[in-house]
Amino acid sequence: MSQENHDDILRQAFSYRQILVSYAYTLSCDWNFAQDAFQETLIALHHKVDDLDLETLLPWMKRVVRNKTVDIIRKQSRQTKVQEKMAELIDSNFDGQSHSQTKLEVQAQHKALYSCMQNLRDDARQLILAFYQDRKSCVDLAQELSRSENALRLLLSRTRQTLRICIKNKLEVKS
Repeated sequence: MSQENHDDILRQAFSYRQILVSYAYTLSCDWNFAQDAFQETLIALHHKVDDLDLETLLPWMKRVVRNKTVDIIRKQSRQTKVQEKMAELIDSNFDGQSHSQTKLEVQAQHKALYSCMQNLRDDARQLILAFYQDRKSCVDLAQELSRSENALRLLLSRTRQTLRICIKNKLEVKS
């Protein structure tokens, strides 16, 4: 492989950083794990760069990021395992979206999310903000709210589902 082609693949790989780190975060719910998974993917890319081309690079990197994320989670024992069904749902959503989404689509999604967040009960909204914005763990939140960790996870799951449905409905109305 020529040095120029090698450099093109590396440049393209770095351009996928944001989307792949976001993907890893959706699997792990931990920014540090997501960053680590991306970095480990770059190491794997370094070893395989001669076998790859620009057209297959993103699917290959996505698969490696997914595998590295699962490995990191298992090693850190933060979660016993990533539920396969959840990973498949994330995969199908990721595959269904083009990495070249227009700014208008992204803005519509953000607007729908903001609107749906305003419709949540105060306690559910505060929980979502604490979990995602403040990056508090379920263990910490359960202690703060004097709830069991399982009850908190269930509330997070139900709130996420409410948000998904609300966002989906708002985006369908606009299209």
